[in-house]
Amino acid sequence: MSVSEISPSSSPVICSLPKPAASSPIRTQFVSQSVSERLLSKFSDVSEFNFDYSQSGLWSPPIQRSVFMNSPRTILTQHGMLAKLRSALDAQQHRRRRYKLSLNACLCSPKRS
Repeated sequence: MSVSEISPSSSPVICSLPKPAASSPIRTQFVSQSVSERLLSKFSDVSEFNFDYSQSGLWSPPIQRSVFMNSPRTILTQHGMLAKLRSALDAQQHRRRRYKLSLNACLCSPKRS
């Protein structure tokens, strides 16, 4: 019996894939729906397996993170990460203000002869 002869009402087919070599791990890349649609149009799907893409998890929205890795030993909560980002932005704005003040002081000071 070939794959095309299997009807949706028949028992499920179990496929086994060869195990990858230790030097080549399997990698998965998540892409946006628009990229996925372009790939599906480029590599046509003949639907010989009766796969329903609308029922699959391929178009699932990304999962919201509850913790963030700050460094290899530090895990931050959402509030901790937000506080760290705010402090970094505040420090950047402070440096910009200080630079503008020093530039204005140089340009606006009277020329000494």
